[in-house]
Order: sequence, then structure tokens, then C-alpha cells
Amino acid sequence: MVHNYPHLCGLLSFFNCVKLVQEFKQTLRLSIPLIVSNVAQVGLGLIDSAMVGSISYKQLAASSFVINAILAFHRLFALV
Repeated sequence: MVHNYPHLCGLLSFFNCVKLVQEFKQTLRLSIPLIVSNVAQVGLGLIDSAMVGSISYKQLAASSFVINAILAFHRLFALV
């Protein structure tokens, strides 16, 4: 028994498929600064942890807690 799976655009007309691709490209172009920002925040947390981790594990725990609290606060109010 052979199953035929329709192409993603097979259910849509050609015009709608082209418009969908254009919208996807525009959305991706808008999302690039957000992606870079998130990668930079993760990198900053990693560098902070490496620097503080060389001092003591207690300071590393406190630093990790504060970094996570700041990121949670930022993400919570970024939605507003």
C-alpha cells in the first residue's frame, strides 16, 4: 500500500504558496535581532558563570540565581 503525502503547498493555490513563502522570509528577517539578542544573553550568563565560578561555589550559586531572576523578570515584562 503506497501512501501519497501531498506537498505542503499542494493544498494551496500557487499564489497562496508564493505569498506564504514571502511572509515567512519577512518574518525571519524581523526575527534575526531577537535571535541575536537571546544568544548574547545566554553568552553573557555563561561568561559570568565562568568568571564567578573561579571564586567560589557559593558566589556561583548566588550569581546564577540572580541571572535567572533578571532574565525571568525581563521576559515577563517583555510580554507587556
